[in-house]
Amino acid sequence: MCKQKVDVEGSTASTESTGDPPLSKFDLFIKQSPSIPGHSMEFVHPKEIPWFDHNLLQNGMDFVRNNYFSVLLSNFIGGFLMITGKNIGGESLFRRGSITTPSASFLRILKTTDRFMHWYSSDVSQDGSEGFRAVKTVRRLHQLYGEPKEKGVIPDAEFASHFTPETTQRVQIMRAELENIVDKTVAPYALLTHELPYSFSQFTVALNQLSLITTLLLFPDLVGLNDSEDLRGYCHFLAVLGRMLGLEDRFNIALSNDIDLMKGIFCNVIVASWQKIEETNVQLNEIFVQGVNANILLPSFMKIQVELFLLMLLKGMGAGRKVFHDKLNFFNKLYWAMLISTCWLIRKSLILKIVVNNFTRLFVWILTNAYLRDKSKYQPKCRNGCPFG
Repeated sequence: MCKQKVDVEGSTASTESTGDPPLSKFDLFIKQSPSIPGHSMEFVHPKEIPWFDHNLLQNGMDFVRNNYFSVLLSNFIGGFLMITGKNIGGESLFRRGSITTPSASFLRILKTTDRFMHWYSSDVSQDGSEGFRAVKTVRRLHQLYGEPKEKGVIPDAEFASHFTPETTQRVQIMRAELENIVDKTVAPYALLTHELPYSFSQFTVALNQLSLITTLLLFPDLVGLNDSEDLRGYCHFLAVLGRMLGLEDRFNIALSNDIDLMKGIFCNVIVASWQKIEETNVQLNEIFVQGVNANILLPSFMKIQVELFLLMLLKGMGAGRKVFHDKLNFFNKLYWAMLISTCWLIRKSLILKIVVNNFTRLFVWILTNAYLRDKSKYQPKCRNGCPFG
């Protein structure tokens, strides 16, 4: 899919200065968004956004309610593409110690999932709603990540000491799997390696927004979504969230509703950057899996393998995955088969889809109540304090 020619021509969006030279939307994004801080715009209430449409927002919420499992799986895959990708959010989180221990990594992702669910289940346009408060909390956190990048940051000795030959081998496999599916010459090298003026920019915010859309749009069958599903409401919902979180309209990918633009950025920036991954990136995945195994108690022979998680990431990028699949033990191959089968079955059966959606809601509710409701339990586990509140 990423080897195909992507048409990313088009007019620029509403906040671009009229004095700027005309650029395609893709060129505008990759050339200008990295040099603009991601926290510089004022917070805006949804009802003050000129293009806000409450009916579309409600349609987006209905879409999530009716496709809860698919949206959660897509967000999970997309979120990890961002957090552990070299060019996006992982570096700033790494510097703050937010995802460098198993407990902190597990809790960071769980808290992010909890926030997503508040956004999706509560009208973010209503003052005082859980969703509105959750968005404002994330907006405040963006202020913490908005300082100019510190140069010369490298993994600390404690973190690097955990690199193993298996870590290096996984890096080599990931690079090989992605080598032939993307053109790495389209985006500037700095975008693919995060050699940018700001560690938190409009580029960062936009790619995190895109991570919540791409799997649903580009690989709907892989997350159990029917091709006939209307995603306009969901895209509008994310466009509103993006504007509330300080994303300029010209970089608001969900607002553009341009499939070719999304595909171009996904292939030529996100997937291309993963082809340049290093041990640090894969080690962050390994740490998260350790956190899952430590907190979701399973017998040792049933614990999740890192390869299962990397399979999921490759799946979300449309890449091959046979090498990692061969490394799975019996139970992890069973987990993989169950995931693939569930995604196929819920496309065929409405009743099963309802059952899976409700079971997923229950599972998320149990996890969040067990680990997040009492701050005294999770805050001491964060090395430099909890960045997720």
